[in-house]
Amino acid sequence: MEKKSEMGVCSFCGQYLEVSWLRELDPEKFGLAEADYLAKRTCNCREAQDFKFKEEAREQAEERRAQTLATADSIIDELFGTGAQQAGETTMHEDSRHLVREAAELVYDGYLRNNHQAENDQQGQAEYLPLRKQQCITGGII
Repeated sequence: MEKKSEMGVCSFCGQYLEVSWLRELDPEKFGLAEADYLAKRTCNCREAQDFKFKEEAREQAEERRAQTLATADSIIDELFGTGAQQAGETTMHEDSRHLVREAAELVYDGYLRNNHQAENDQQGQAEYLPLRKQQCITGGII
């Protein structure tokens, strides 16, 4: 039986590329991706290489986030859940631990910080300005 060839188009340069090999290489990661997306990930044009670099950085950041939050979850459980119970200490209710986990996510994502950020004025004195959520999203603070 002959394997079916699948073509995709790089949206940056318009080059047609065969992409079925990529699905076979990593079906979990690329199994449902569109052919044009796969072409954009594998094309050698400059814009596609920049795109690939940014996508890989985003994927690595997502993996780091998941690992860090999993570590935070186990620390929260150790301090306030089953670990505290085993040590004979008072435990925190599961709903409260869930709120602490959510707060950890907000801190990691940059949405929850000190209520103000410092900016130096002309005399070198720190002036505290309210932190805006949009600044966190666009990278103005992080």
